[in-house]
Amino acid sequence: SGRTQATRELQHRWEVDPPLEDTWIALQSYSPVQINLADLDSPLAEDRLSVAQQLCRDYDNPNFDQREAAIKKLIATLQSGEANVQIRRSMISAAILLGDATLGEPLWAISKDDPLVRGFVERALIKWKSAAAIETWRRRIKDANLQSNELLIALEGLAVVGGEADVADLQSVLMNHRLSSACKFHAARALGAVVS
Repeated sequence: SGRTQATRELQHRWEVDPPLEDTWIALQSYSPVQINLADLDSPLAEDRLSVAQQLCRDYDNPNFDQREAAIKKLIATLQSGEANVQIRRSMISAAILLGDATLGEPLWAISKDDPLVRGFVERALIKWKSAAAIETWRRRIKDANLQSNELLIALEGLAVVGGEADVADLQSVLMNHRLSSACKFHAARALGAVVS
């Protein structure tokens, strides 16, 4: 056939769909959040754990309007010495999810003696650019027998909160022939961050 078909441009989707005031993607609906924060003081361990875990689940729900009260209650309960390890760890997780850099110092003081949760808190400190653990990180990079994962966290922490005082120690890590390439790479990044 000798006829050529006329070229026709397709319309943009927003020109034809959806109708006015509609959206293409259905908005996620959130149910109301009902958390009894007083249960953090309950004598029953199950109640305290349940509240901490519910805070971990619903921390980003826009219907949750008890954020500040929950943070204060969690920190107060943790500082009073929650004895149950599982509950304490759940409360620390909830505080990290709900909080910000202002919680750096209290969370570090609460968690620095718990090796399992300490790394989780240190990651939050790095994200928040909190210097709460800087002295621990400085000690770690001087320890020749340190495990590499703890050294990597210390190097990442110093990259965000370190300073000129850390240059010599970071250079020592960089020149240490016994360390892995990953450690040296993180030391180089940290050195570049503190020098710049």
